Amino acid sequence: MVRLRATIQNQHGDQQLLGLTDEELAQALRLTARVGDKIYPTLTGLLLAGKEASLQRFVPTAAADFQVLQGTKVLINANEVWT
Repeated sequence: MVRLRATIQNQHGDQQLLGLTDEELAQALRLTARVGDKIYPTLTGLLLAGKEASLQRFVPTAAADFQVLQGTKVLINANEVWT
């Protein structure tokens, strides 16, 4: 949540979010969902803030692609798969 708070601060996000507890912030951004009396991470929450082990366990098909282009020339083409 530290990185998320820093992003909100540095990118001029809604500053009211910074006053929330971690649990409130996660719920406000729908990174978690309440089911009965329990709170569970959403898919968005796992992908945005989940640990690698959690991604492997709950989203085994998760992957991230990163590409840098200069015009039509590919400078960087990277792929990360958490399996």
